[in-house]
Amino acid sequence: RGRSSDPVPWASLVLLAGGVGAVGIASVVPGRTGMVVAIAIGVVLCAWFLRHERRSGNGILPRVTFAAGSSLGWVYLTVAVLAFAIGTEAFIPLFGQEIGGLIPFVAGLLGAALSLGWSLTQFLTANATGIRSRRALIAFGPLVVALGLAAYGLLQREGPSTLVIALWFVTLFLAGAGIGFGFPHLTVAALSSTTDEEEGAKAAAAVNTVFIIASAFSAALAGVLVNISAPDYVGSAHLLLFVFAGITALGTFIARGASLGIGKWSSTDVSDTSDV
Repeated sequence: RGRSSDPVPWASLVLLAGGVGAVGIASVVPGRTGMVVAIAIGVVLCAWFLRHERRSGNGILPRVTFAAGSSLGWVYLTVAVLAFAIGTEAFIPLFGQEIGGLIPFVAGLLGAALSLGWSLTQFLTANATGIRSRRALIAFGPLVVALGLAAYGLLQREGPSTLVIALWFVTLFLAGAGIGFGFPHLTVAALSSTTDEEEGAKAAAAVNTVFIIASAFSAALAGVLVNISAPDYVGSAHLLLFVFAGITALGTFIARGASLGIGKWSSTDVSDTSDV
């Protein structure tokens, strides 16, 4: 049966949408108790989604994701971790205006610095072909993201100088570069996670799906973190950026597992250990 005839995985979609929605609602629910309850519901629904995906024959994620010894689960976790950098984008212009006193146009450019770093770096690193070089790009990407976010967080202060504001752009560009380092090669790692061509194609196609899902979840969580310290924008920035930097730093260990998918089944890649 072709993939086009697969039924829509409604159960997975409902559980996933409910989980992300619950976390998003947590940022606007009055009172800490309501916020905690909403987050707890979101976490439970997301866990239920993963449990359903593991047991279901028709889900959003390919079956090989949960196979023993498969690197695909690590690939998707790495993609999800990288998405946490994108989760900060919605609030960067806000911090630029409220903390740095930037006009809306410049604050918007500040928010675009992360995407610019991602795009330019991905363009430069996508041509890497050696197994070791591609594995290194995947493995160190989350660490670079974490360093960029943490540095940007450390630079948040009232009445920043022009130099500090310029460094905001640099650190956000660095965080975006961390995504660009390994993202194109994560798709290759997903494709190489199985010898089945159809499953491999489905696994690679799901990389963007996972990224979109994780971006939505991280944006919802970002709203919660910002709201905790509001209206103290410096405090909100510190909480958001340090928490997300910590999450992406942990992704460095996850990315090592994902990088093993490079050259796993390809005899051509196995013989190619160059760093070109």
